Amino acid sequence: MLPSSVAAYQQDHLNFDVVVDDQVFLHSINEEEWCGILSGFDWQAYRQPAADYYNALYDFNQQNSLKQSSEVKNDDTVVNETKDEARQRLLFDRVTSPIPVNPLPSILYLGKVVEPVPQKTLPDQVAPGIVPVRLAGRKPKCFFALFKAFVGASLMGYEAEPEAVYRLLKNNPTFAVICGFQPKQNRFSPYHYQQTPELRKVEQFDQIMTAAGIWDQIKLQVVVANLTSGVIEMEKELVGDTTHYHAHSSFETLRTQDKNGKDKKKSQSKPTKPCRCDDWNNCPHDWELRDDGAGTIVKSSKKMIWGHKASIMGFPKQGVPLDAIAISDAATHDGQTFFPHVKKVLEDHPTLNATIKRVLYDSACDDAELKLQFKDELGLDLKASFNPRRSRPITQDLPRGVEKITLTEFPFAWQAMRWNTREFVTPVSVLYTARLKGRMGHHNVWNVRIMNIVVIKATKKVEPSWFLLIPLNILTTMIHLWLNVLRPS
Repeated sequence: MLPSSVAAYQQDHLNFDVVVDDQVFLHSINEEEWCGILSGFDWQAYRQPAADYYNALYDFNQQNSLKQSSEVKNDDTVVNETKDEARQRLLFDRVTSPIPVNPLPSILYLGKVVEPVPQKTLPDQVAPGIVPVRLAGRKPKCFFALFKAFVGASLMGYEAEPEAVYRLLKNNPTFAVICGFQPKQNRFSPYHYQQTPELRKVEQFDQIMTAAGIWDQIKLQVVVANLTSGVIEMEKELVGDTTHYHAHSSFETLRTQDKNGKDKKKSQSKPTKPCRCDDWNNCPHDWELRDDGAGTIVKSSKKMIWGHKASIMGFPKQGVPLDAIAISDAATHDGQTFFPHVKKVLEDHPTLNATIKRVLYDSACDDAELKLQFKDELGLDLKASFNPRRSRPITQDLPRGVEKITLTEFPFAWQAMRWNTREFVTPVSVLYTARLKGRMGHHNVWNVRIMNIVVIKATKKVEPSWFLLIPLNILTTMIHLWLNVLRPS
C-alpha cells in the first residue's frame, strides 16, 4: 500500500466549474476592453513579484512592531539642529543647489529600496486567492487582486494612485469582483482578506511596492517581454521629454547667494519632522522636507508651476514609452535629465545598444557640450531643436556687405545699388520693418527667413561689381516698386 502522501501526489486532480449568476453577468460585459484584459490576466507571470511582496509585507510589519516597542534614538544621539540650520542643509543637499556640492546628488530619483530579508514564501506557494499562512496576525490581502486593481484603473483612464483605485473598488462592485475581491457579507468578520480593502490597505500596498522596488521590477519585466516577443518593434532612435505633476503642498522662498556672490531666491518645501513629538526644538529626529522632490518648474517667463517632474523615454515612430522615472528635484533643467535617463535605459535594456544610433530632444538639449558627451560616452548622435536663446549673432565668415545675422536668422546689412541711371540707397534693416501701402496694399516683410536669401551676381548694369545679398521677398518688393511707383513716366 502506498503512503498517503505518495497516493495524494499520484492522484488525478478533479476540476469543477461552478457557474453562478455573477459569472454569467460578468461574461455578458466582456465587450469592455478593461474587463476582457483583467479576465484573461496571466497571473502566473507575476508569481515572483507576488512572493517578493508578501516577504516585504512581513518585513514591513515586523519593523513597525519593533519601532513601537523600542526607542528610536538614545539620549546621547540627540540632534541639536535648529530649523533654520535644517533649511540651509536641505537647500544645499538639492540637485539645484546654489553652490555645487561634491559628490553631486543623483538627478534621477532612484529611491531608497529596502532589501527584504529572505523569507519562506516562494513563487509556487502563491496564487489568486491563496495567500501565505502566518503563525500570528491576519491574513494579508491578495497581491493579484490589488495588482489587477491598479492595472484596471490605468486601463479605464484613471490615475494609478491609491485614492483613484479605492474609489473604483468601492463605487464599482463589478470591477471589484473581476479583480478578485468580494463584497462585504454578513458571514465575514469585520476584517476578511477576500473582501474589498479600505483606503489604508491600498495605500500600504502602493507604499510597500514602491519601497521594495517591485513596481520597477514589474515595469522592467513587461518591457523586456514586449521587446523580446516583438510586440514593440526595435527602432534606431530614442526620444525623450519631461512631464510635470502639480504638488499639493506649501513652500517657502529662501534668499541665498550663488558661487559668484549674486543674490538669488529659491523656492523650497517647508521642513518638518516624521514624528509626533510635542517639542520639535528638542526632538531627537532629523528635519526633512515635507514634499521631497517638489520644486518650481519654469514653463515661460510668466508661467511657473510648483510641482514634481518626471522624465519619459520611448520610441518616436511607435509612440511607445519604454521607461519613466521621477526627477529628484523638479527645478532641474530638462537638458540635465536627458543624458542620465538615456544611460539608465541602455543599462536596463542592453539589446538597445546595437540598434539605437540617435537620440532626439527639444531645444532644451541644444548644447554643444551635451552633444559631445553623448558622442564620447555613449556613441550616439544627439539631435535637438534649435534654441535661439543659446546662440549669438553670426559675425564671422559672412558675405561682403553683411554685418551680422541675428538670432532670429535675419541678415543685418547696408547696401547701395545702382540700377541703370537711377540710384537709391535703402538699408536692409529698414525694409524688414517697412509696411508698404498704396498700389501694393499691405505687405509686411518682417518674416523673411535666411532660407529665402538669394545671391545675385553683379552684371554690367549693376555697380559696383560685387555679389549682392538680398532676401527674395525684398528683391520682389524692389522690382514691384520700380515698375509701379518709381519708374519714370
